[in-house]
Amino acid sequence: MASIAGTEDVSRLIAQYFELVDLRNLTIPSSSVLKNPVTQNRIYNEMFNGDLLTPVIPPAAYRLRLLKKLIAVIENDDLWDPEEDEIIEPLMAAMTDLMSQPLQEDSSISSLDTEEPQLSFVSYTVPQAGSQGRKQITTYESRGLIYGSGSTGFRTWEAALHLGTYLSSVSSGGSSPVSVRGKRVVELGAGTGFLSLLCQKFLDAERVLMTDGNAKLVDVFNGPCLERNGFVKGKDAIAGRQWLWGEPLSADGTEEKFDIAFGADLTYDKATIPLLVDAISRLFSSHGVKQFVIAATIRNEDTFGAFLDACQDRHFVMEKSSFESPAFENQTGFFHSTQVPIWTYIEHFETVHAGNCDQDTVDKQLAMQNQPIAVDEETNKRLLRKVDWRLMPVMCFTYALQYYDKALLSQAAIFGLRKDLNLENGLRLSWVSIIFYFGYVLGCYPLSWAAQKFTVRKVCSITCLFWSIIILCTPACTSYAGILVNRFMLGVLESGVSPAFMLCVGVWYKHSEQVLRSSIWYSCSGGSLIISPIINYGLGHITGGKLHPWQYMYLIAGSVTFIWAILLWWILPSSPQDARGFTNEERILLLERVRGNNAGSENHNIKGRHLKEALLSYQFWCTFALSVLTTTPGGAISTYGSIIFEGMGFSTFESLLLNLPIGGFAIVCILSSGYLGRRLPNARLHLVTAGSLVVIIGSCMIWKLPASQRAARIIGYYLINFFSFAWVQCIAMGTSNVAGHTKKATMAAGTFVGFALGNIIGPLTFSANDAPRYNAGFETLVISFSICAVLAQVFRFAMQRQNSRRDQKYGEPSVEHGLEDLTDKENKSFRYHV
Repeated sequence: MASIAGTEDVSRLIAQYFELVDLRNLTIPSSSVLKNPVTQNRIYNEMFNGDLLTPVIPPAAYRLRLLKKLIAVIENDDLWDPEEDEIIEPLMAAMTDLMSQPLQEDSSISSLDTEEPQLSFVSYTVPQAGSQGRKQITTYESRGLIYGSGSTGFRTWEAALHLGTYLSSVSSGGSSPVSVRGKRVVELGAGTGFLSLLCQKFLDAERVLMTDGNAKLVDVFNGPCLERNGFVKGKDAIAGRQWLWGEPLSADGTEEKFDIAFGADLTYDKATIPLLVDAISRLFSSHGVKQFVIAATIRNEDTFGAFLDACQDRHFVMEKSSFESPAFENQTGFFHSTQVPIWTYIEHFETVHAGNCDQDTVDKQLAMQNQPIAVDEETNKRLLRKVDWRLMPVMCFTYALQYYDKALLSQAAIFGLRKDLNLENGLRLSWVSIIFYFGYVLGCYPLSWAAQKFTVRKVCSITCLFWSIIILCTPACTSYAGILVNRFMLGVLESGVSPAFMLCVGVWYKHSEQVLRSSIWYSCSGGSLIISPIINYGLGHITGGKLHPWQYMYLIAGSVTFIWAILLWWILPSSPQDARGFTNEERILLLERVRGNNAGSENHNIKGRHLKEALLSYQFWCTFALSVLTTTPGGAISTYGSIIFEGMGFSTFESLLLNLPIGGFAIVCILSSGYLGRRLPNARLHLVTAGSLVVIIGSCMIWKLPASQRAARIIGYYLINFFSFAWVQCIAMGTSNVAGHTKKATMAAGTFVGFALGNIIGPLTFSANDAPRYNAGFETLVISFSICAVLAQVFRFAMQRQNSRRDQKYGEPSVEHGLEDLTDKENKSFRYHV
């Protein structure tokens, strides 16, 4: 008699045979088991007796190769005796019959150019059937991979078998949050309908709807599949229906209710993920589904990660199941490879209750909104005015304070700070200026990501509070080392404001509105330059007492900043979702205003995939390079402005007053650049080039003109401030030429890291040893802005070409996915602004 182990091997072989498992992976019993006539009779009757098995018998080519393999195992045994170990006649007759037939190409190896797949019945054995006998589900499929139609649905894939094993284990007594017993079930992208058949035939589901976008698959399911499994179409509680994601489930608009939905291997194509997530959202919102269970073979982790991100953006609550299929050699049915990991996730959507409008409420409401809401022009203007009044004054004053505190060094230097702290030799003053930007570089990314994670309001108010303390501590510095540490920490803390403001503008304003709003808050650096000399001119005349004038300057600045930081916590709105002073309806309309940006709304999840995409994009590095080049004069002017005027022969107070026009000039440059950026479509990089040319002219005037032409050299110095005309366009590009909240945060931080590096490079080219003309510094400015002018045009050409390619390939952009957290690369409706 065959051993128990041998009997189990034969049972596994029979089950694998009807599942058309690859011959190389079949469980072949030992020769001693196969030589037994009882075993051979069982193999014949259960595997090769066509009279008993038709029409479920596997393809002839598959049967012949397996039979040859079994006979070879017997005959290759060293102990095989042809007379005593005779192979039974029915098996030999079966092989003779198969060899005499003209075998057609096996459906398991269909060619890629076959228009129609060669279909055959495949029977899957339910695992752990035990003494109840073999339970089988029969599908009508082919083991070919991809056909001329592009469909992969005529095959049951590993993830479906894995999910079937999971559901079967639950049914047989396993513990799980998922059970279909007595429930109404819908399967998405069902293909062969394997899971639907399992749920209805053996797992006691009340009602099962199999759906797929391929009409041929649905017809096959409703015809031979249902018939072979003992169902009658129209009479039993199982049916197939074509469903194209993005359209209603029912053509007549009825909203049939279900309890649970399934899907397996639905995420192989990244382009279909938005439609899949929309379909899941429809099931949750319109069809009563409480759970969606998905299994995916992780051939590309980034692709499945994109699906999980999109689900998270829709506020689906996701739980990864710990279930793992047994290793192939331990499987008793639904045989599949476990070499590539298969993940199972269980998802549900948390209902939003009216009256409980927290930060996520509006996001959730819009996530369930399949169609955009129209916002009329009058409403749009009213909302824009309200947003401007809530945001712009707060952002402007905050940025003015930040710039005032940072640039105070230039004016404090001429009122005793250089002498008191021994900064008069070599590059010491330059290093005190630029070490601020080293701190800025260090803090920029962490604080930018913190603004994404914890909201703009919290990060700005807390960093403002701490930098005010640093400013208040500055008068206590008594040495070169002390002021270096003080300035470095100031740079770390101030670095969070500008990237956070870029994020804020990106989620509140349309693309067409962003450049002007960015220029408005950034122009306050110029306002600070106007006010600062007037205030410090008065403070500089303080005499007597224990403190020097420069120390009073820092104490006053720090006190004002400290008070403002406390107010900022209450008055700065972070995003439309959580802003005070807006109704729920207005919050929804505020998000609808920016849907057309195709850049997503606020999202607090930092996504490594989006971060990687940002750092590998040419848009990031071009914007970064332009930021470095356009801000090179910034640090030099803020540090050496008054000193350069002193070098022209002006007194300390005259030098201070000559700085007054610079602030006004900066305001004009920034606001005019913002205005032109809005009024002239796709002219942003032309404006960068134009501003660069003006800076080149100004630098040449102060560099090359003789000392006797002081007026012309002063004009040249003022023209250098046109760098802000170019730089403000870089800020706008950092918000409007990128999508996805993590990617926007990365771009915003990168833009201001470039700003910091430019401000580091600038002062280093101005050395006290080159006074009073500082020729090396102005020569550097000419070179930098020459490169900038050319790079802007190259960058513009590259983005224009990419827009043209998208127009040709995808047509006119839509706003369907405008509020989803997709990057500009993932959302094919995104267009770059040049």
